[in-house]
Amino acid sequence: MRRTQNSRTGRRGRTATALTGLLVLGATALGSGTAQAADRTAITVNPHQRYQVVDGFGFSEAFQRARQIQDLPSESRQQVLDLLFSDDKGAGLTVLRNGIGSSPTDERDWMKSIAPESPGAPDAAPHYVWDGDDNGQVWLTKQAQKYGVQNIYADAWSAPGYMKTNGEDSNGGELCGVRGTDCASGDWRTAYAKYLVQYLRFYQQEGIDVTHVGFTNEPDLTTEYASMRSDGYQAADFLKVFGPLLGKSDLDTKIAFGEATGWRDQEEMLQEMKSVPGAARYVDTVVGHGYQDAPSSPLSTDKPTWQTEWADLDGDWNNHWDAIGKAGEGLEWANKIQDSFTEGGVSAFLYWIGAENTDSNSALIQLKDGEVDASARLWAMAQFSRFVKPGAHRVAAESPNSLLGVSAFENKDGSVAVQVINNGHQNASTDLALPGVNGVSVKRYLTNEEHDLSALSPVRGARGHLTADVPARSMVSFVLPAKG
Repeated sequence: MRRTQNSRTGRRGRTATALTGLLVLGATALGSGTAQAADRTAITVNPHQRYQVVDGFGFSEAFQRARQIQDLPSESRQQVLDLLFSDDKGAGLTVLRNGIGSSPTDERDWMKSIAPESPGAPDAAPHYVWDGDDNGQVWLTKQAQKYGVQNIYADAWSAPGYMKTNGEDSNGGELCGVRGTDCASGDWRTAYAKYLVQYLRFYQQEGIDVTHVGFTNEPDLTTEYASMRSDGYQAADFLKVFGPLLGKSDLDTKIAFGEATGWRDQEEMLQEMKSVPGAARYVDTVVGHGYQDAPSSPLSTDKPTWQTEWADLDGDWNNHWDAIGKAGEGLEWANKIQDSFTEGGVSAFLYWIGAENTDSNSALIQLKDGEVDASARLWAMAQFSRFVKPGAHRVAAESPNSLLGVSAFENKDGSVAVQVINNGHQNASTDLALPGVNGVSVKRYLTNEEHDLSALSPVRGARGHLTADVPARSMVSFVLPAKG
């Protein structure tokens, strides 16, 4: 999706540059164990009980949004990159989702195709055009790699129009050659598969290895911009062509399947695809969006699942954490992220747009009138992505208090991050039962309406427990250092 709205709310009274600073608060400002034991909520973390592996947290800059960052003045451009990717100054995001173009032109904000003109027939040699820029996405990908980002996901909203039943890359239509289609021009499945492989090779030529590739985006939705319809059966028809072709290439790119607008729709599409013999073997990652239905339960697959696009598309720009309970506020998104991992079993969580010139909540960062405004949604993402890196395992974490959401992850280096979200309107005293915490200095980071990932004074564990307060309507991450 890429809708925007045209009005804005007030600011939280802090500039984006001020947001990147860390404020150390002592125990007198925020207690580290002031309540009596009987009044504390007992939270249990068990690093030995492991669940899914984490692939990361990220966003997209498709539809020429990457160019909006690229065209900023140098100081603002660096500020945005730091806010998105830096582990010191920003969210430390680790997944970038690029858009594979399908339009014959780049007018407005469309994504231009690498083969804008039809070769005349599916088996005719295409004329590829590569500018080394790809709507600013090559530049942005290289910038992301400088920060250590490795998961690069390229996704196609549509095949070029001449490969489809409706003759255009927008307004739906289906890929010619899949079941239910009858195109006079023939079967374009192999041509589309070769098109995607060539796109990946162009990126390889630029020194970029794309790790994941998708061939549909919201195939259950028809839009006036790039869109292509597909059910799971039709996707399976293409997978049986694309999978072998990609497998014979010199590329190590994994195939991502789905991108339905909601989790239930993605489950239905998954079941359809799995019913076609020989198709599921080519799927490496199952991907879906959170718009229609949130990831509230795991999809029926043993493959990693990613929530790859979600945003508040209807609200005016809102950079608050918790002001008036609007859908775009940071606390709301902190809960969405946590629930997606603990209830939906996802391995990655992506917001729609990272930064753009917008008046809506479609982005994590607003670029407006020469100013850079980081939303609390960005800092909700940061509470996870800054401390939970690709390769981490989600581990067991339980809270008996329904107002205290909890999640925990163990990174490959042995460091453990525990996220506690206090949805209540009173401060909560917690007692974390956490193996390996004895005598260890545990760092704490607070996000609420007044603080954006502010460093609190560390607390030290004793006898396998850690006691600390979590302010009302706040989120605190507890970070245990790496082992060794």
